[in-house]
Amino acid sequence: KNTTASVSATYPHQIFGVMDQDEKLAEKMWRDLPDFIETEEIILPMIDVSGSMYGGALQVAISLGMYLAQRNKSHFVNTFLTFSENPQFVRIPSNPGVTLAEKFQTINSSEWGMNTNFEKAYTKILELATKHDVDPKSMPTMLLCLSDMQFDDSGNRNLHLDNIKDEYRSAGYELPKLVFWDLEAHAGQPAECSDENVAMISGFSPAIMKAVLNAEEFNPIDVMLEALEPIKLDYTNLKPELEIDYNKEI
Repeated sequence: KNTTASVSATYPHQIFGVMDQDEKLAEKMWRDLPDFIETEEIILPMIDVSGSMYGGALQVAISLGMYLAQRNKSHFVNTFLTFSENPQFVRIPSNPGVTLAEKFQTINSSEWGMNTNFEKAYTKILELATKHDVDPKSMPTMLLCLSDMQFDDSGNRNLHLDNIKDEYRSAGYELPKLVFWDLEAHAGQPAECSDENVAMISGFSPAIMKAVLNAEEFNPIDVMLEALEPIKLDYTNLKPELEIDYNKEI
């Protein structure tokens, strides 16, 4: 029996529900996923699978993280960073015979903590790049943190990355942008509104990513304005239903 499915409106996280019912269908749906990220960005996911992550947020973090990891290049393909005080690279198995469920489980069982250290994460990326002499064109241009933003207060929220930026430039690389994707729309604020090369977004749809990729200036405010652009109203052609002469005596 052949399995067929239309996946024109399917997002990665929606395949979770299918996987428990029909593994073959889920595998096909995953292979047929469209390219939501129509850009030259190379996105390295940092996936939070901590205790506060469950339900839809966990499904989005795992599935979207794997979706992005599979589209990376060089030594970063099929890899992600753990959300922990000492972030580590984890490789998602890609050899023939490994099922979609097994790949998801690899991510779900990875190390996690109640906070993360972004300076160490950037250092890990640079160490891997210099060790394998990665071409600058294959380097991640964005570090995407997929989390519910329930950071421990002891976590390192101060994004002092100037020293790391200098180390990248000395090695011939540019520091990847940092994006916080709040999967639960909590009130956490890991970045200030003026932080350059940092953005915060929320929601389950990969289409939201376009707001980050199309922002002219990469900081939280400009990315927010880019996200609001599609719903901005044009008042120039609106005509009032009732014209009022305010100079007329009543």
